[in-house]
Amino acid sequence: MPTSLLDAATQERDLYKTARDNARSSLGTAQAALAAARTQLSAALALLQNLEEQIAAGRAKLAVTTVPSEAAVLLGQIAALSVQHRQQQAEVLDARATQGAAQAKVASTQSTLELASARLSSAEAKLQKATQEDSRRLALKTAVGQAPLVDLRTAATNVLTGVGSTLYADAQSKFASSVIPTKLWDLAAQRYTLWADRLKQARKAVDEAEAQAATLRDTNGGLPGKAEKQGVSFRLAERRLTEYALTANDRYTRAVTLLQKIAQPTNSVLTAAEITDVQDDLTDRNAAADLEKALNTAQSTVDTRQAAYDDAVLAAYAKDPNDTDVSDDAGVQAAKVPLDSAKSTRDTAAGKLGTAEKATLLDWASVVPDAAWRQILAFLEATTLLTEIKDTPNTLVADLTTAETTYATALIAAAKDAYSLAFLENAIATRKAMLETLQADQPTRLLSAIRGDGI
Repeated sequence: MPTSLLDAATQERDLYKTARDNARSSLGTAQAALAAARTQLSAALALLQNLEEQIAAGRAKLAVTTVPSEAAVLLGQIAALSVQHRQQQAEVLDARATQGAAQAKVASTQSTLELASARLSSAEAKLQKATQEDSRRLALKTAVGQAPLVDLRTAATNVLTGVGSTLYADAQSKFASSVIPTKLWDLAAQRYTLWADRLKQARKAVDEAEAQAATLRDTNGGLPGKAEKQGVSFRLAERRLTEYALTANDRYTRAVTLLQKIAQPTNSVLTAAEITDVQDDLTDRNAAADLEKALNTAQSTVDTRQAAYDDAVLAAYAKDPNDTDVSDDAGVQAAKVPLDSAKSTRDTAAGKLGTAEKATLLDWASVVPDAAWRQILAFLEATTLLTEIKDTPNTLVADLTTAETTYATALIAAAKDAYSLAFLENAIATRKAMLETLQADQPTRLLSAIRGDGI
């Protein structure tokens, strides 16, 4: 069983190399057999012709003889020659059948050789690519196990929790409630999360579509379909490892740099006057913020359930793309109920956030200059980057190795199955050719058979 795609590519190359070598050997044997069959047929035809000439000569003598005893002898000779002639006809038929089978065998073996040679060429190209890809994955796996990546999760955790450094707390203090009111800060963070989650859901939608396609191939596509399904899992695991190996350190560096800029002692997010303005009239502003917070919470639920509903609709259409109405699909109906409930809750929350409350929130936000909003965004981005690194599973390498082994096993099984099918298609062609030969000789063969010419 292959443990990697390189193993699978090597085994596939070896499969077709062996097939090509065997086909070459078989072709030589088949060609020799065909040559022998042709010689046998030529000899049988020559003997048949000789017997026909002897019979013709005997009949010519019989036509002119006037001596009864000589006529009797000639009739006996002609009768004996006629028996031999029929037997030789059977030999000719057998020789023709042998030659036909030999010709079909040569054609079949030649076709097998061409097939194996073509697939070997393709397999060698795939092996070359697999070798390069294997080296690339090995480099990524090695990088993840070495500094700085091997310690990056811990480093991100330490920054967020303040172990060994007060950087995160120092940056966070710039947005203390005495500067940015708590509910305005919470609202900004919630808005950020809402839109960040939508990007995640869009990525998940792509993964879900790929997974549905893979499931369909697995169900209806035989071994190639099963391999493709495993390929989806493999590519997902590979993408996760690749993204972490190639971007995690840069993301960590960016997060720390953002925090360092914010945490500078000389940095003030707001001026004293701006702080006074933003802290003013908190009763109405906080009340409006609570209403939007409820709306955003409800909208987040709608987004999640909408994604689930869209996946259900996609699955329903996948069953029959020509179906113009999938509302009666069980999966669609099951996903629609919670979606409708979430939309109802969202609409109720939206109705409570009136024009006056929206104006209050917009006025509140306008007190904070764009430079401050950019610092808030930078802090939220840094927090997200560090959290993503911290939460990255430490099984990326193991997950990829497992997925690759499963995928490689499925690929080599599919390759063997494909070659077996091609082999059987050649066998079908060979047997059809033999059938055609037998059908062509059948009328003569039956007459010869019932006379017992071949005994």
